[in-house]
Amino acid sequence: MNRLFSFIIVSTLSALLSACVTAGINVDSAPVEPAFSSEDIANTEVIGSLNLPGHAKVVLAALLLEMRGQSTAGLKSAVKFSKDGEHDLRNSFTNYKGYDIALIEIDQVGVAKQPKNGLDMAMGGVFTVMNDIGQTFSERFFADYVINRNGTMVIRNSAATPEFSEFPSVTGFFVKYEALAAAAPKLNTFRDFFLFAMANSISMNATEEETRNIAQYDTLSFFDKLSRSDLLPKTMEGNFAFLCFAMDRMSPVDSLIVKVSKSKLPRGVSSTEPHFVDFPDGYRMAIVQGSARLFDKMRPFYIHALYKKGGSASGTEQHIGTFSNQKLPANIQRLSVPPGGEWVAEKLSGKMLAAPQRLLNPADRGDAKLIQQALAKQGFYTGKIDGLFGKGSQSALRAFRKNAMGSDSAQWDMDVQNRLFN
Repeated sequence: MNRLFSFIIVSTLSALLSACVTAGINVDSAPVEPAFSSEDIANTEVIGSLNLPGHAKVVLAALLLEMRGQSTAGLKSAVKFSKDGEHDLRNSFTNYKGYDIALIEIDQVGVAKQPKNGLDMAMGGVFTVMNDIGQTFSERFFADYVINRNGTMVIRNSAATPEFSEFPSVTGFFVKYEALAAAAPKLNTFRDFFLFAMANSISMNATEEETRNIAQYDTLSFFDKLSRSDLLPKTMEGNFAFLCFAMDRMSPVDSLIVKVSKSKLPRGVSSTEPHFVDFPDGYRMAIVQGSARLFDKMRPFYIHALYKKGGSASGTEQHIGTFSNQKLPANIQRLSVPPGGEWVAEKLSGKMLAAPQRLLNPADRGDAKLIQQALAKQGFYTGKIDGLFGKGSQSALRAFRKNAMGSDSAQWDMDVQNRLFN
């Protein structure tokens, strides 16, 4: 993986350390920094890209190996897990098989000098992992460790807990229902369904010629359109299924909602009842099945994906994606198309499409930059365009909503996006 990004926010970690943090200590001046071999853990280039001293990288490597259930034998000479401490690094949501490290965020660091024991360290952050089809999940980790005078390290306590997305990404595919029905008995996992959908998807991308023809058709008068249907993609009519995948791991109490309507906005009740599938590892999908006409310019319909956090019936539904039965230019319609390596790489790097052809995701760095730029252009945001949608960005969004919509909220949805970019 060569499209990687990370950031370091250094702060005092805990009350235990804050009382004895020594001003001016240079972490790089630890007595001995054990060597770290690139063979000790897969994807070491991710750890190597972090602006951290060698001992911290070794600890990260040891934590990742332990969480993956892999041997830490290669690191034994440099770091050990204390037998007297607590090391809760595995839980029912963690299954790293087939996943690579996509992002390491270190947001808490504490250091205290101990005259007899060398250097006392504590570190916390988030590991985000991704597999080849774009599934992601995150684990928040913590570790406190000692660097002894002789250079050896002991991890005294360590823990990892699931961290769930505040704005899950979704993708989807139209397939022929007959193909899904025939394959269904052999499809058991999220990956099975996803690979089937990729292999059998109906492309919703317009070719360059179709894009030109659609653009020409849209310029015609109403009466001219009646005689120039040849400019439009040929309509496909039949029984179809739409498979909608939430690509980020979701909490058991959160909900994926899918609505089918004739409106571009997710209003009202769905005209079709979807079938939802929950998988043991926290991933979800929805299947919408029915008789439909694809590419029919006169009968457009939309499939809206929404996300509701928490188990409350009154929880707010966030709009996280919209799909259409229309063919769209390739630079607009990125969904319903087999993603392949480029799609995964875009998700890794946070590079998304220009607004506002789809609902942007403030949790995605590429999308967040677009939102920050728009807020800055409107005079509400004065911070750095860095793609990190923190308190400053949220305050700017709240101010914009209050000014443009009379709403004292920092919620991001299609309504505020349309107002911000139009």
